[in-house]
Amino acid sequence: MLESALQRKIQKYLKDNLPNAVVWKNHGNQYSVIGLPDIMCVYAGKIVCIEVKVPGNTPTKLQEITLKKLKEAGAITGIAYSIEDVQKILENNKLLRRNENENK
Repeated sequence: MLESALQRKIQKYLKDNLPNAVVWKNHGNQYSVIGLPDIMCVYAGKIVCIEVKVPGNTPTKLQEITLKKLKEAGAITGIAYSIEDVQKILENNKLLRRNENENK
C-alpha cells in the first residue's frame, strides 16, 4: 500500500470515530514547516499528531525531533503503520474506548 493511501484511510478513520474532530493532512511544499507530522487532528481539546509510514519505512531524524517537541508541548503523538496503530494511540490517551472501534 502506498503511504498516501494509508494516510487517506487514517483520515477517514479519525473522522468516523472521533465526532466533531477537525482532521487535516499536512502537505509538504516550499511554504510549509518541514518535519510536521502527516496527519493532525484536534479532538476534545487535544491535538493528535500522527506520522504515517508504510511498513519498512521509518521516520526521518527531523520527523522524530518534531514529534518529540510536539509531545513536550502537550500534543499526543505517534507513528502509525496501520489503522490499528492509530487505534492504540487513541486508546492509550483515552480518546477512544476499545468497544467504540469494534463496529467501525
